[in-house]
Amino acid sequence: RAAVDAERVPVDVSERHRPSNASERKRLEECGAVIYKGQRLGHPKWNAALINLGVSRAIGDLFFKDEQHCAGACSGLSCAPFIVSYPLSLCALPCACTPDLPPAPSPASSPSSTAFTSSPLQLCSSTQSDIYIILATDGFWDTVSGEGAAAVLGRNTHRTPHRISEALTRSACGSRDNVTVLVVRLSCAPPLQAPPAL
Repeated sequence: RAAVDAERVPVDVSERHRPSNASERKRLEECGAVIYKGQRLGHPKWNAALINLGVSRAIGDLFFKDEQHCAGACSGLSCAPFIVSYPLSLCALPCACTPDLPPAPSPASSPSSTAFTSSPLQLCSSTQSDIYIILATDGFWDTVSGEGAAAVLGRNTHRTPHRISEALTRSACGSRDNVTVLVVRLSCAPPLQAPPAL
């Protein structure tokens, strides 16, 4: 969900798909989904007060998708991906660009795959430090803010992405949901120069 530049400023690069989002709510209402308390996706067959989700798009949660559990009713839960593509610009030299991300585009009302190409995402690394992308489940982001994740990452940049992922996962120990974190490091070091010929 977040990219973190060399100055440890978090930048959201994706949209959180929840029933409370206006665009997702429209899609859910059009298919007849149950929206519980205006914020959660209720099960179409069972008591929504007992069985509900905080997300409206998920790979798993088959009891919201399988015919035998839903009795033909639309739950609204979609596994269709929402894809936003940003051409990435890594500035390895001092520059005037800022990590300014355009507003996230609205998904189409269709539950099918949605793709957008947006303006270039500028991530500055005037100090030639690495830039990180944090990919994590909602169980992580429900507990840790972008700034909190950037702070944990900043204290662990001397470690491998695997160890940074572990540190981020530990920072979400208060979550009541499953937590998975993957860290991708984009190296901004200048390319190695060939040694001069003798």
